[in-house]
Amino acid sequence: RNNMPPPRQWPAAQGQMVCGDGVELCGVLTLQTGLGEGVYSHPTPSVHGLWPEVAPYGTSECAKPSLSTADPRRVVQCYGATGEGTAHIVEFETHEWEKHGECAGVRDARAYLTTICGLAEQPLQAMTAARKAGGGLDSARRAVMGLGLEIFAVDEQHSQLLLSACSDGDTWTLSPVEKFPEACGRSTRRWRRPLWAVLVALALVFYVLVRAGTDPPPPPSEKKEPPAGLTKQQLALLEAGDKPSTGEKPSPPSSTTTWSEVAPPSVSSSESWAEVEAVAPVPTLAEPSLEEKTAFSHNVYRIKQEELGVLVEKLDAMCPDAIDNITTEELDINIEKIDARTFRELNRYVNECLAGKRARPPKGTTANPLDMMQ
Repeated sequence: RNNMPPPRQWPAAQGQMVCGDGVELCGVLTLQTGLGEGVYSHPTPSVHGLWPEVAPYGTSECAKPSLSTADPRRVVQCYGATGEGTAHIVEFETHEWEKHGECAGVRDARAYLTTICGLAEQPLQAMTAARKAGGGLDSARRAVMGLGLEIFAVDEQHSQLLLSACSDGDTWTLSPVEKFPEACGRSTRRWRRPLWAVLVALALVFYVLVRAGTDPPPPPSEKKEPPAGLTKQQLALLEAGDKPSTGEKPSPPSSTTTWSEVAPPSVSSSESWAEVEAVAPVPTLAEPSLEEKTAFSHNVYRIKQEELGVLVEKLDAMCPDAIDNITTEELDINIEKIDARTFRELNRYVNECLAGKRARPPKGTTANPLDMMQ
């Protein structure tokens, strides 16, 4: 790859990155000012990559992808800012994925690239503003630090900034190195769930199934006897009173009973609901906004793997046309084909999955939905 960047010269420049107690994944988000030479020269600041600081650069582990190791096939938005051709950008994305992303503990290449875009959005905005004001690398550094973010190292040779970041095994977060244990050290890692937790869950399921099969059935309802002393015609009229009217008058039960004294037959509950449903209009749901689609597309990559499986089952049952391609290595979802009702249901489910997670320090905002969904 003739246009690939040369190897890094760290850790000699700034020393190793130490993840800290309880943190197994840490690294740097590398951003280019675009003011470098050669392949580092761009019209605007842009992303380079998310690099887990494995040995010899740091103490981070190398956590392999949980879903697929397949190379990326499309350009995500933040990588397209360089203005270069699609083939070259995809080649660069593949380089970053194979060299760094396959140790980042994400599901697949798409999750890795969209994670980078989400983390980089705010720092890139600050760097872009500094460059438009005529500033250089130092101005970009001060602008990023003004956001409260820590810069782990500055690559003056290629005009790049390296921001400190860590992961709890589920989400990458921009954080100072000294706060890594607080930001990323207390969450259970999804790829190392203890065996006892799985056994307890299976035992609970077995207990519920056993109870469901041994509970005594409800007592049968007693059949009410009709009042005594009624004639056959009166009994027939009482039985006909619970049935829909056929439009024909039955004969009076006795010569002393008039039609005004006989109660009209009642309408069954099923007919009543049918009439209500026929009259009441079906409520219409507003189409999701771009902001909602953006948040949904980013949140999908934050839920757990088993929750993602449930989400796919829901989508396949409610709106199968939105699934463009599903293989053992990759899943493509077209968010524009999801109808409003299905979108609300899926978005509600994703928010419920995320609601149980602990609050974390602010991190990059969500990426454009076209970066994650076709």
